[in-house]
Amino acid sequence: MPLEIHNIPRNLEITSERPTSVDITIRGSIANPGFGQVTPACVIDLQSAGEGERNIPIGPSNVRLSRASGLEVVSVRPPRIKLMLERTTSKEIPISPALIGRPAEGFEVYSAIPFPPTTVVTGPRTRIERLKEVNTEAISIEGLTERMRTFVNLNIQDGMVQTSTPRPVEVNVDIGIRRKLVTLNQIPVLSDDSSVIVEPSRIALHLLVPVTFTRTLTSADFTARVFVRSLVRSLPLKVKPGINPISPLDPAIRIKEVVPSVVTVRRTGKN
Repeated sequence: MPLEIHNIPRNLEITSERPTSVDITIRGSIANPGFGQVTPACVIDLQSAGEGERNIPIGPSNVRLSRASGLEVVSVRPPRIKLMLERTTSKEIPISPALIGRPAEGFEVYSAIPFPPTTVVTGPRTRIERLKEVNTEAISIEGLTERMRTFVNLNIQDGMVQTSTPRPVEVNVDIGIRRKLVTLNQIPVLSDDSSVIVEPSRIALHLLVPVTFTRTLTSADFTARVFVRSLVRSLPLKVKPGINPISPLDPAIRIKEVVPSVVTVRRTGKN
């Protein structure tokens, strides 16, 4: 006979295997016209259940059977069922484009940016806690030599996890000439306030530069600055220096890393 589960608390979900039927034994007169024709239902009520593993007893009182039928429930098997209940929770996680294949020879992927960049996932607590990101459906970049724009769905395998992004997401894949790593050292860090000192006073840049770029880059091609006059917090303070080229460069040139990524600004005691 079917097993019905009623009144699951709104903030809980059943994450274990969910039984759908039980066996019952009934007693009654064989001359009773209802014998063998009734369709009773077994119902368990979870209204007062809490989070965690629950062993729920089932007995004749759980079987809905009209008294007018003249039948008696003798037993129910199994006498109890085990359910795991978990609290429903949500969190925001990044969307990660799933790229497959390789660009054409001599080209590489500069970036793959989804829009929106994040989504809110909702589901049982333990399943949401272990989610760090959500992938998109596969996006083929095989043999490409230029940027592409596509729309794909999120690839969520867990049927108990829902997302706030039910529609396809936009993914922009930037592809260009293969690049090499170039390091520029001893770039001075300047400040807009002469009453402070910056430690360290010089930084290094790790750049990605297309192999077809022929000009030699030097430390003089970039400026590093910290702006402290607008800061309301007291010094010393750690800040990220702003990096800019002196003159426009090939847009394919990207800063991969600034070393160190933050500097310390201190007062000199002089005005």
